[in-house]
Amino acid sequence: CAVVGTVVARRTHGCNLLFLDIVNGSQRLQLVAQSVESWIVQVSLDAPLGIVYVSLCIQSQLARQTQIGSTIRATGVPGKTRRGEFSLFLRGENSIESYKPPT
Repeated sequence: CAVVGTVVARRTHGCNLLFLDIVNGSQRLQLVAQSVESWIVQVSLDAPLGIVYVSLCIQSQLARQTQIGSTIRATGVPGKTRRGEFSLFLRGENSIESYKPPT
């Protein structure tokens, strides 16, 4: 499913979830992006167990494309959040792109 709209709000929940609200005309839709990957990195310091878990933050990559007021095209899977709000769940790195309407 693909939608086009203007970003009017952006919220994060920790490092793993990014919520975007987009508007197209009078329609409002929430987009949800989730980072599910984690890497384990060995460190040379005396840390407990000698490892550090580094969570990949999807927000940093999407933040450049999702400034408030920017028009985007998003592709994903429709569904509902735990709170019951209809949302589009984004999948993959290329699920959001800048959009310029044809002239």
